[in-house]
Amino acid sequence: MKKEFSPTEIMGVRLIRWMIGLTMLGLILHLIAGPWVTPSQYWLGTVSYFMMLMTGLGLIFIWKLGMNKRLIKFQNHLLSSFLLLHLLFSVLYDPLSDSAVWVVFLFYPLIISLFMENREYLLWTLLTVPLYLYFTLQDPALYSPTLRIDFFIHRALFYLGSGAIGWNMIYLRELSSRFSRRREIMLEREAVFRFLEGMVPVVAEHSRSSPKEIEGVSFWMSRLLRHFPEQDIPEWEIRLLSLLHYVSKIKLPDYLFMKGGKLTEIEYGKVKEQTEFSREILKDRPMFQRINEALSLHHEHLDGSGYPNGVKGDQVPFLARLLLVAESFVALTSTRSYHPAFSIHEAICEMEKESGTRYDGGILEALKEELLNERAQGVSPSVRKIVS
Repeated sequence: MKKEFSPTEIMGVRLIRWMIGLTMLGLILHLIAGPWVTPSQYWLGTVSYFMMLMTGLGLIFIWKLGMNKRLIKFQNHLLSSFLLLHLLFSVLYDPLSDSAVWVVFLFYPLIISLFMENREYLLWTLLTVPLYLYFTLQDPALYSPTLRIDFFIHRALFYLGSGAIGWNMIYLRELSSRFSRRREIMLEREAVFRFLEGMVPVVAEHSRSSPKEIEGVSFWMSRLLRHFPEQDIPEWEIRLLSLLHYVSKIKLPDYLFMKGGKLTEIEYGKVKEQTEFSREILKDRPMFQRINEALSLHHEHLDGSGYPNGVKGDQVPFLARLLLVAESFVALTSTRSYHPAFSIHEAICEMEKESGTRYDGGILEALKEELLNERAQGVSPSVRKIVS
């Protein structure tokens, strides 16, 4: 498994490559001009540039190793340690002076913030503080004529400012990653909806059924969900589950939708396969986990007599139980090859026979309450009698 790098992490490795390029340029210039410009420090400079080049190449090598899943957790620490070594070798041969080296370490928090998380960043920033203080104390300006506390405070504030900028860069990186991931999820969800909606006309022709069933199942699931505020189920999951349930009919042979008699064992096996349609389309992506479970298990019964796994009671997810009640009510009140459309009264009576065994009694009661609330829209007195 390879690690996916964010834009800031890619910028970090590009910065490291630039550092290697500049080091190589410095080494070449030093080898050419060093014997005449700084003859006394020629070999020290050569060793310093060579070690900087090696640590720079080590940074790239560690970055590549970090693509390996087993090494990801060590990658940031190795990168930070090699970057620190790179900076230390850069001051081994300092063409400026020891008093100016402190400036180099101001860049360290900024660079590591491009690829580190908060805790790692804090650890390595604090580990660099002693080095920063050491080189700060090498500046003669601190001792003119005595130790200048204000000068020292200013230097400390520089490092705190560098650390604060790095910390905010990490926050912005995480914020950007969060928004990017949210956008990816939305686009992925929209793509699934478009794909399934494109299949609806084909399924309607194949199953000789009306796509209005999608709206019906979605409507009743949403209405019933009002009675269970403790269930945090977003509306898009309801819509997608209703759409998947309808489109999953494509798994069944077309002649089954016209068959009025009892199913054979082979045909019953085909019906069971319909429950796996969701996993075939959505795979095992985490954002669709609850939907996959609901469609796979919505034909399970509370008494364990359902399929495909024969689970019972609380082992049947709430969303699966909700779908079963909603789709059964819509199916009973719609015309099928094996039965005419039931009246609302007849549908409720039929479902109540299996309350607590096939259907969740609490959800069925919620359905009856919703039907009572609809009495002003034409629900007959007989229905009010059966649900009251």
